[in-house]
Amino acid sequence: MSKLTADEVARIIDLATFEAERLGKALSIAVVDGGGFILGVVRMDGARPMTPSIAISKAYSAAVMQRPTRMLKGWSKSDPVFFSQVATMGMHPIVATLGGLTLKRDGEIVGAVGISGGSPEEDEHVGAEIVESFGFDEDFEELALVKQQQAASAGNGGGADAATAAAASATPSLITPDNPYGAAETTASRARAELDALEAEDAARHG
Repeated sequence: MSKLTADEVARIIDLATFEAERLGKALSIAVVDGGGFILGVVRMDGARPMTPSIAISKAYSAAVMQRPTRMLKGWSKSDPVFFSQVATMGMHPIVATLGGLTLKRDGEIVGAVGISGGSPEEDEHVGAEIVESFGFDEDFEELALVKQQQAASAGNGGGADAATAAAASATPSLITPDNPYGAAETTASRARAELDALEAEDAARHG
């Protein structure tokens, strides 16, 4: 099984720091392994106090969700109740923003890097430089939930009304005999199902 070495982690942080200095930004950089466990965190001189925690959350999200955090934005917008359930399930918050890059090598998730302290675009740029410079894979599939909503929208002719209808049908809020806890129970169950699907994909990938 491939994994990030201590030398790679140090070089990733060095490259991120170099790129941050080139941009004139004081950033925090976090690197985690494929399970989201921290391998290294650096807060550059002048970086804001909250940036290390944000960088860790970005890296954690990109690792456990197995795709860059920018790919989670559609999910968080189209189904915010469901997303809010998943976002609090792990060791760190799941965030849907720029600056969390999944590190995939030969089809295997080996870790992730999170960048915080610049603009969203600057954070993403620094992370993308790492992915490109180290030759990590850049192909990731959309989440199954997002693909289902896109298909539903296309099947209904697209447009805002179809997207709204898909989101509404995906997140029932009424309390019924079959669902006495309403939306909270429904979305929690779907959150668990989505995470189970991710684990199944990972297991299949590793044979």
